[in-house]
This record gives sequence, C-alpha cells and structure tokens, in this order.
Amino acid sequence: MYRVSYEIVLHGFPEELKCVIKLNEALNTMDNCVGSQTSFVCFYGDTLIKLIPYQQPQQFSPLQPQPQTLSIIISIEGEKARDVVDTAKHIYNILKSCGVLVRLVS
Repeated sequence: MYRVSYEIVLHGFPEELKCVIKLNEALNTMDNCVGSQTSFVCFYGDTLIKLIPYQQPQQFSPLQPQPQTLSIIISIEGEKARDVVDTAKHIYNILKSCGVLVRLVS
C-alpha cells in the first residue's frame, strides 16, 4: 500500500475553512464521504482519503500569547502508486488555489 500525507494548519480565517469545505465538496462527488466538513473519510477513485484534525503541543510563553490554530493531517492511501500520486496532486492543487499552506509530511 502507498501513502502520501499532508499537513495543513488553519489559523481561524473564514477563507481557510471555506477551502476545506471546497475540498470536501470536490471529493464528495458521488456521496462517497463520511464525516463532518473538517474531519472525514472519502473514497476517491481507488484511493482512501482521511482528514484528521489533531492538537499540536503548544509552546507556552507567558509573555507572548499563542494564536489558536487547527492542524489537519490529510492521508491519501491506495494500492497503486499512480492513483495515490494523482489524488495527492488533485488535493494539493485545490488547497493551494485558495491559499492554504500545505506541507508534505510523508
């Protein structure tokens, strides 16, 4: 099985949430997603896509307040490397088109 993982960090801007919703809508073309708008699992072609929010350990500083952020791991898995790469490219392009910073994790 092949896997590509991205991380996106949302800073609470409405545009960022709209972008994640846009991604959900693009992947959910045939009612093949389960979950909410920021945490879901989809079958897209021959790949499985998971969006999983997680809490980053925050560095606490009493002198400088830390902004509240939401980190989301996007995992794309499949049996064929080509399908995984094509789906990863599609997801990357959707997120970059609306200005969300995407980081390749693995």
